[in-house]
Amino acid sequence: MQSAKSIVLEKWRLHLFKIISLLFFIVISFQLCAQSNSPYSRYGLGDAAAGGNTTSRGMGGVSAAYADINSVNFNNPASYSQFFSVKEQRSKKISSGRVVLDVGVHVSTRSLIAPKTPERFTSSDFIFSYVQVGLPLRKNWGMAFGIRPVSRVGYRIDAIDSSLKDSFGKTLVTNSQHRGAGGAYLPTI
Repeated sequence: MQSAKSIVLEKWRLHLFKIISLLFFIVISFQLCAQSNSPYSRYGLGDAAAGGNTTSRGMGGVSAAYADINSVNFNNPASYSQFFSVKEQRSKKISSGRVVLDVGVHVSTRSLIAPKTPERFTSSDFIFSYVQVGLPLRKNWGMAFGIRPVSRVGYRIDAIDSSLKDSFGKTLVTNSQHRGAGGAYLPTI
């Protein structure tokens, strides 16, 4: 029979493993971002990232009246009142509650086709959409915080130019590579 101390230690190790796995997943997802393959990515802030959580995107972007105890609807802060909490009988204080961790990823594939040529370039992206944590504060009160991307930038352009000539009249070939990566992120509280 295991002691209570060893059971608590095992639970603590399991939670630590889950947290480290989540952080590893987030760091790796940043590294897996391929070229976004968008001509608009080269100008300004880049391509706008999809807004809303996964559930509201699945409903066509409707998020104003959606509330759920299993996800964080950061487009509607009034939905934070639905986070689950348990009150003590005598003191009416919250004795426990369920913290909601909501993580979304976005997978997309794009193709560029050069006009009047059979050339085609295809790329796939695996990008994190958001990380949100929801906390119950008291009855009908909650708080959420996290981060989500607003826009993303990712391009690589290879250009070969043979219009330059040296002093002897010989044609010089130059290779230029233009790269851009990153984006803008919005912390939410």
